Amino acid sequence: MKFIFSLLTLIQIIVGSVHAQTTWVGGTSTVWSLAANWSDGIVPTSTTDVIINSGVARYPTVSTSTTVKSLTVNTGATVTISSGITLTVESISGAGTVNGAGTLSVGSASNVSSTFDGVLAGSIALTKTTTASLTLNGINTYTGATNIAAGSVIIGASTATLGAATSSAVTITGTLDLNGNNLEVGSITGAGSITSSVAGTVTLTSGGNNGSTTFSGIVNEGSGQLNITKKGTGTLTLSGVNTYSGSTLVNGGTLRLGSNSALGSTSGTTIATGTTVDLNGFSTGSTFTVSGSLVNNGATAAEASGNITLAAATTIGGSGNVTASGIISGSFALSKSGAGTWTLSGANTFSGAVTVSAGTLKLGNNLGLGNTTGNTSVAAGATLDLNGTTVNENITVVSTGIIVNNSATDATVSSALVTPVNLGGTGNLYITNIISGTGTLAKSGTGMLVL
Repeated sequence: MKFIFSLLTLIQIIVGSVHAQTTWVGGTSTVWSLAANWSDGIVPTSTTDVIINSGVARYPTVSTSTTVKSLTVNTGATVTISSGITLTVESISGAGTVNGAGTLSVGSASNVSSTFDGVLAGSIALTKTTTASLTLNGINTYTGATNIAAGSVIIGASTATLGAATSSAVTITGTLDLNGNNLEVGSITGAGSITSSVAGTVTLTSGGNNGSTTFSGIVNEGSGQLNITKKGTGTLTLSGVNTYSGSTLVNGGTLRLGSNSALGSTSGTTIATGTTVDLNGFSTGSTFTVSGSLVNNGATAAEASGNITLAAATTIGGSGNVTASGIISGSFALSKSGAGTWTLSGANTFSGAVTVSAGTLKLGNNLGLGNTTGNTSVAAGATLDLNGTTVNENITVVSTGIIVNNSATDATVSSALVTPVNLGGTGNLYITNIISGTGTLAKSGTGMLVL
């Protein structure tokens, strides 16, 4: 009897060792872990190549976390992964559907790459592990998170997606390769890399889930030119040493810089109406086309050295200081808000009105306020610091607003002023035109006021 038992055990071991492929037949139920549902009568293991064909009475549901060597889901077939359950595969192929509410984990220690032409659906999550690549060619609609923990996920077709664009949250520790295709995701985070290995211009759009995230990895060119579009109401912080040279479009919420190279070597950044770029204490040479707001809310001073085009009424400001050394052009109004100081040191050509609503607007060039077409207004509590320049522009000062010169170089206002007006600063200030009106003329500061 003992001999018979040992022989039976040996046979089971031998059978198990050669068990390499099985096909789902679903003869009894939808239960993956039921041996009778498989063609060889054995539940798949980590050494099994699994095939799911269409045309069966029932398709499998994975209700216990399990690992198989490979999974082929052919056209018309479906695999469902239950909530809280992980199906781990070394590789996946076919054109069927994987859905449910669990997690599909794809990764091969033997560096076997996968291509899946089917659809990932439902609320499943996708995890990519190990150094191999996973190419997705389908219009995937899953709403769970995507975690590229290692290796690369490649967008294999122009219509391919990485989950639902309005909800997908993508964490990138490995590589997201656009592969010459545009892609929209709900959000991006992580410290990996985003690239495109195929020539051509592509756009990665992120932010549709309205979340706020930080991507500290690298956005690089690869073999193509990569554009970044930010949408949604959240904040995306880019803090990596980015090298992409495509354009950056802020079409919703806030794009916050987390490094001096956050915007790469870009061909330009566009800030749409109602949106914001926050320099966050960092400096950039990017050019800006602005219809929204360009601010610095960092504790460290920032510099915007590229040219700025006013495409609509524009706000500059924030709680931190900024030097804008490029040329500001356009025919729209410019408003300075926030407690910080903005220094305009370019030979600006814009023609819109200037409003100093809060903080300090400091000039670093005689043309800091643009041409003389538009007037300048200094609101209550705000400051216009001439900083040793000469200004020939109509300036209106409201209530406790003030015009100062805090430079060791003399400053001059050659246009007419109307009282009430507050003048002052530590440097000398010359008023070479008429001061009229019945209001108060107030002088403050240690500098000399010459009328």
